[in-house]
Amino acid sequence: MKRILVTDVGRSPALNFCRSIRFANDDVEIVGIDSNKYSLTWAEADVKILVPKCENEKYIDLINYIVEKYNIDFVYPSKTGKELMMISENRDKLKAKVCLPDREDIILFEDKWKTYNKLHDANICNLPESYMIYGEEDLYENMNRLSNGFKKEVWIRRIYGSGGACAIATDDFELARAWVRRFDGWGKFMISEKLSKKTLTWSGIWNNGKLEVSLIRERLYWEFADRSPAGVTGITGGQKLIEDNQLSEMSERIVRFLSKKPHGCICVDYTLDSEGRPNLTEIQASRLYTSSFFMTKCGLNLPYILYKVGMGLPVKEEEKKVKIGSDMIWLKYCETFPELVNEKELIKSEENLKKLIEEIKIYE
Repeated sequence: MKRILVTDVGRSPALNFCRSIRFANDDVEIVGIDSNKYSLTWAEADVKILVPKCENEKYIDLINYIVEKYNIDFVYPSKTGKELMMISENRDKLKAKVCLPDREDIILFEDKWKTYNKLHDANICNLPESYMIYGEEDLYENMNRLSNGFKKEVWIRRIYGSGGACAIATDDFELARAWVRRFDGWGKFMISEKLSKKTLTWSGIWNNGKLEVSLIRERLYWEFADRSPAGVTGITGGQKLIEDNQLSEMSERIVRFLSKKPHGCICVDYTLDSEGRPNLTEIQASRLYTSSFFMTKCGLNLPYILYKVGMGLPVKEEEKKVKIGSDMIWLKYCETFPELVNEKELIKSEENLKKLIEEIKIYE
């Protein structure tokens, strides 16, 4: 039996990872750690352990203690940010295997501004016009430029983080200034032209420079978007798989340009502009999204493939094929189980609504 240690195990990315590993029906036991005593309770792990936050100076020693105690073979850091950086920087000290991009790659991908500049100089993909906000003068000048004289909204966000954290869309300079000031964001926030609401994500699993498998998801809407000043929450309410060979080839070229030898999980986020062209907005490395179980249910178990690559196990050809068409939509919401629904069912509901409206008119 093999054992996997999953960090931040009670949160959605880890839950999706654990469910996917279970779905593979392999002889694998999951040991989960979390620094939140509440989220730990609903973790789907065989062993659950409450640990200090990753900032603790003994964090890596603690992980190694757990690795030795439970004979862990593979460590999966499910959270970006500080935890990812901690494990990435100390990967050589870990007594179990990981499947991560190079340290330098993670540092680059975690910084949206550095990623933007490297791609902008190379001119290999469409990017939203963007600027760093070093002070109020930068903010005013660039906001005026991008908003056409404060007549349309711009996109302001932190250069680190995920899930739309600290992001806002506005055409009001006073609000923008107060927002950046509120988060002590001078030199830490960037401003960009605001694109459409349509977003795509290309996800790939790499094995020392070789692309093992990839797919593209189209996000249909963000859940709780009306409760976020940016309209983005990181909680995908509905999504489906799409085929776009041109976008796939471009994504592969981008990753190969940025990384000498891509390895592990690397995902590229796009937002479409007014002309329908995908603009790269950020790259997420090392961990899979909160919707990885959706991909597993479609026949492409990326978490399990990532685990096999990390363990040096061969990935079978049949494990790389999507078995469900693009007419299937993955829907999820808090306190409900995610559902894979045929798009025809949703269209039928809309048709029934039209009939109901016509029936109501009879009684007018």
